[in-house]
Amino acid sequence: MSKREEYIGKLKHFLADPEKLEQYLIQHSNLPGPRANLELAFGFARIYDDLSVLLRWIDKSHEADVNDLQSFPSFCVTICLGHVFVGTLKKNRLIKNYPAEVERLLSYF
Repeated sequence: MSKREEYIGKLKHFLADPEKLEQYLIQHSNLPGPRANLELAFGFARIYDDLSVLLRWIDKSHEADVNDLQSFPSFCVTICLGHVFVGTLKKNRLIKNYPAEVERLLSYF
């Protein structure tokens, strides 16, 4: 089982409670430090789709400094919206017009 899959399993326990989910993301962000927890961010993006919560976290990000732990959930939102975008590309069959670009995007998810 990959690290991302492990995080997905753990994140599923918090999906019904956005506050606990946000705290879990912050606690496991690997910040402060040289590298944010990308496996956690991409795992979150794969399973989360509550746009009202995502928008609330984006709004909160304006209050947080780049080096603040509170900025990690907004980073996760960015990855999540990228995941939604790629899903939209697939559904709308835009993949036919930009196959190499879409394949590259898909490789991240």
